[in-house]
Amino acid sequence: MDNPAFLETASASASASTTGDVATQTSRTTTSGVSSEGPSGSETDGSTDPTAPTSSTTIAPTTADPTDDSTPSSSGSETGVPLCPSTSPPAFDMHFFVNEMQAVSVCEFVLMNGWGRVVDLDPNAKTVTISLCSKAACLDPQEACENNVFTIDFDMPPVDLPLLFPQTKLGQCIYYEVEAWRPAPDGLCYGTSLILRDVTPNTEETFFVGVSGQVPAPVGASPTVDVKMQEVSDCECDGACCLDFPATAGTYDLSFGGAGLKPQTVLAEGMLAEGLMLEDKSVAVRNYASSLDAQCESEPAFSWALNRTPQ
Repeated sequence: MDNPAFLETASASASASTTGDVATQTSRTTTSGVSSEGPSGSETDGSTDPTAPTSSTTIAPTTADPTDDSTPSSSGSETGVPLCPSTSPPAFDMHFFVNEMQAVSVCEFVLMNGWGRVVDLDPNAKTVTISLCSKAACLDPQEACENNVFTIDFDMPPVDLPLLFPQTKLGQCIYYEVEAWRPAPDGLCYGTSLILRDVTPNTEETFFVGVSGQVPAPVGASPTVDVKMQEVSDCECDGACCLDFPATAGTYDLSFGGAGLKPQTVLAEGMLAEGLMLEDKSVAVRNYASSLDAQCESEPAFSWALNRTPQ
């Protein structure tokens, strides 16, 4: 299981699309999770195939004692290491739609990127809708954008809305980039990493970076933002696929740093840091989830978000 959730570095490249290259799409029937049926095809327009790094760390599986009727979180294993408790799903996630169709792609590719003008904001529904444009049209308020719209559905606790809901404004020209990392049953992926940049004629400043289901920042945010795992406690994995784990099951802190983020900050699961600086602008960062379940088939519980604070 070569899952990028556990990789401390990532490598990929893609060329930006002026209209937003969109991969295969599935009908938008839910905003709470990934479709179990999966997409029917793929397209990787605007991307190049990256070479993903691999990790050599593995742990050995264990066999639970059938006579031991205690719970996994307290019983331990034959090696004396306790079994991991089941983790809660991440409290932060994102889903992406183009014209009401959920976007999917092949894994480890940029799913879509480009420029657009913000045409709708709904903090109650936690959505941002962007009308797709060329960069030139996006910057010129007299120019009309395309009919295609890109909608971002955020899933986060209401308490974080004032601080971590992206600080966008109606009519704002932004650059967006979505990376696809979450595998679907048929081998394609749903996008789970997002970068938003505020676009002016002279600059493109990053004001939001978010991921769910992985640790590293999106490739497009590096080296400005760099995120790594720091093990806090380990526990025994349960299942044959444990042999394929590129990281030890357990709990982790996340270290946030990079060329543009100051100072470096280490956050335990659930912690929020305010007053950091990203490219000379104040930002807040939250580590929503950073743990690995005992069941190796479970989705990794890693998610975090960084956002420029209101000005």
